[in-house]
Amino acid sequence: MEGVGTGDAAGERLHERRARLLDALQGGDIDAVDAELEALVAGADASASASVQPALWRGMRALLEGRFEECRRANQAATERVAGDGARAELACAVQAFHLQVARGRPAEAEVLLRGVLDDAPGGTAADVGLRASLAWLLGLLGRDGAARAELSGLARDRFAAVTDDVAALALLAELVTVLDQRADAAALYHLLLPHRGRVVVQADGAVCHGSAARYVGLLAQVLGRWDDALGHFEAALAENRRLGAPLLVAHTCRQWSALLRAGGDDRHWDQAIDLLSEAERIYRRLGVDTLAAEASSVLARSTETDGDGAAGPNLFRREGDGWVVRYRRSTARLGPARGLADLACLLAHPGRSIHVADLLAGRTPADAALAALGRAGQAPPWRAAGPDGLRARRRLDPETAGEYRARLARLEDELARAVADGDRVTAALLRAERDILTADLCAVDEDGAPTDPVDRARRAVATRIRLALDALDAGHPALARHLRHSVRVGTFCSYEPTVRTTWSV
Repeated sequence: MEGVGTGDAAGERLHERRARLLDALQGGDIDAVDAELEALVAGADASASASVQPALWRGMRALLEGRFEECRRANQAATERVAGDGARAELACAVQAFHLQVARGRPAEAEVLLRGVLDDAPGGTAADVGLRASLAWLLGLLGRDGAARAELSGLARDRFAAVTDDVAALALLAELVTVLDQRADAAALYHLLLPHRGRVVVQADGAVCHGSAARYVGLLAQVLGRWDDALGHFEAALAENRRLGAPLLVAHTCRQWSALLRAGGDDRHWDQAIDLLSEAERIYRRLGVDTLAAEASSVLARSTETDGDGAAGPNLFRREGDGWVVRYRRSTARLGPARGLADLACLLAHPGRSIHVADLLAGRTPADAALAALGRAGQAPPWRAAGPDGLRARRRLDPETAGEYRARLARLEDELARAVADGDRVTAALLRAERDILTADLCAVDEDGAPTDPVDRARRAVATRIRLALDALDAGHPALARHLRHSVRVGTFCSYEPTVRTTWSV
């Protein structure tokens, strides 16, 4: 990378370590990647520790494991050090920040960031081509097909001649042409990407890891109607992304493989397709990727719920003493106290209604919120206010929720130790991501002392409370837990939207 100790021994060692780390990452040897990164940090060379590279690679590892807040902090640290490392390092920081926003389900913010980088990038360069491919891919994710096709047409000239040497750009464009169902472009990209199917896709000098190239080749094979080839590529991709310990990439692979199996219309593959999509939905929920979790839940609900699911009533979800009693499909269970159960009760009592996380945190029903709003005519709603009734005044979690978080953290450490001992990298990564989320939400402010975004903290708090409640339901009433996972939408606004009529006494 430019400007990193080019005239001294420390700079040479950093350059050699960078080359070894990239080789290990592209080869899928995540243990070697971690060893190189650990050695780099432990070495503490003056030039290395001041370089952007260590922080950038820590951000890459955090993003790969779904630890989004840790990636943000590492990326911020890298960006603060970038001045002496040149334009290439600055671009790598920006690319990592862009993909972090996409991974967190914030594509609009990602677009603003990327267009700002494109405005500063010299046209016609390799960097510009890679950024253009990223923009086309993002526009496809946003559903702006016309704009995505316009960007794609410029990149596709002469069978993607300008992109041939950029494997990351080829991979992103492969996903785009799958979304757009562009068969001719898929054929050209398949020819270019197929030789790389056994490697891991890396972008911007290791700032971002996109996982197994086989996943992107599988998508292209699907567009081209190469059914058996696509199945083999997805199987290889899932195994590779599991070895990397990359839960979000595992979820993407499961979701796309499931779509392939369901589109094939072969009943023999139906159970496998549902299992794959269920795993994807579970990972998306645990990482807080609400949009993709909701999409997966909707498909699962349509695929598994029947018209008779809600007909066995009356269904019950009611507080009883300190705990709760629930009944669904003639099966009853009793549960202990949990704030997430109260959130669920509020949603069940108002099916189809979108309820803001601020109201759930405050224990307000939609009617309560409406009455409160009438009394505050002309004022900002409570989740935007900075006063004592607003979320910004909620600098800490309520004691009950905080107690649930601490109890979960204690259990989580044992689960993490078992996952590490079993060599289950994906589960270990999910547990680390959950630990980071819970720990951050127990704190009133970020590590740098800046207050966290109040709506984002509220969204995470409610999503975590509901997920912990559903985990408890798994043991006491698995059928109800499954129904609620398919029917409850979480985000800034939450709702209960069953696919079939289901009535509750709450």
